[in-house]
Amino acid sequence: MNTPYYDRFIGIFLCVICLLCLFVWIPADSETGLVETVRRRLIIGDALAPSVASLLGLICAGLLIFKPKALPDLNRRAVGSVLIYIACFTIVLYVMRHLGPTLIDSLHSLNLITSSYRPLRATFPVSQISFVTAGGIMIFSLSVYIDKQYSWHRLGICFALAFLIALLFDAPFEDILLPPNGDV
Repeated sequence: MNTPYYDRFIGIFLCVICLLCLFVWIPADSETGLVETVRRRLIIGDALAPSVASLLGLICAGLLIFKPKALPDLNRRAVGSVLIYIACFTIVLYVMRHLGPTLIDSLHSLNLITSSYRPLRATFPVSQISFVTAGGIMIFSLSVYIDKQYSWHRLGICFALAFLIALLFDAPFEDILLPPNGDV
């Protein structure tokens, strides 16, 4: 292995920190487990988010420890790709935050619906609008950028994947509001 010493050292350090978080800090600090059942309802426990973050950190630490060789220097193409990803995520976050409230408030001001966004944000189609649209745009735009080809079929698959992801988060937990509904 030609991995530089400092990469391996950083990986080992991160691995130790993540293991300490998983087996010492999270059990000592969390009052609930990963997922709890309260009154026949499944809710996310206090330990779920830090556990997922620690596991992702362990994966990244493992990649640093066991990477086969030093990575090449950054070039103009790599920087351009990162900037395109940042632009894509920025646009998607803007769409996710503003599409649902703007659409529902516009329909409300035209008297096409009887309520504004806030009371409707937990109901079925309204709770999914922003998340599914922004998720579909993100998956589609990144896959088109990577493959350099697009089609209506790909667009449909991307929006179906975004809807499936929304259902995976929304269906098992009754009290979760998909982004941005909890913030609005």
